[in-house]
Amino acid sequence: MKNDKITGNNHVARLCHNKHVEDEQILPTAFHLNLRTGENGLSVNWLESLACSNRDSEINVIREIYTKTFNTVGTRAKIAILNASKVYERVLSGGRHLEILHDPLVDDQSHSQMYYLKEDYMEIGELIFQTVQETYPART
Repeated sequence: MKNDKITGNNHVARLCHNKHVEDEQILPTAFHLNLRTGENGLSVNWLESLACSNRDSEINVIREIYTKTFNTVGTRAKIAILNASKVYERVLSGGRHLEILHDPLVDDQSHSQMYYLKEDYMEIGELIFQTVQETYPART
């Protein structure tokens, strides 16, 4: 449901475009807001909302969503997987605050956002980056 808080052992995926991947590694900048475009939250996808039976199935559905949503998904682009509880713990331990809220779109019911990053977006982005648990190629 829109604006449900994503917590506990739930996971979110973040598309990390080519410019945020170097030597096959995701850079912390993948978790910084783009203030030039007025971004007020980081887009992520709530994996458990997909109701898939395993992580491979979730990743395949996420890849399909990204292919439909973005004009191009770069050859070096990655999908970062984060555990909601770990993100909250790490960000709070750094003296910062954020919310991960479900924000479904017509073509993407798993779409969600990480909010309250604007003031300290670089520092919070670094803290979020430290919680990346898994990575996958964004293209097959």
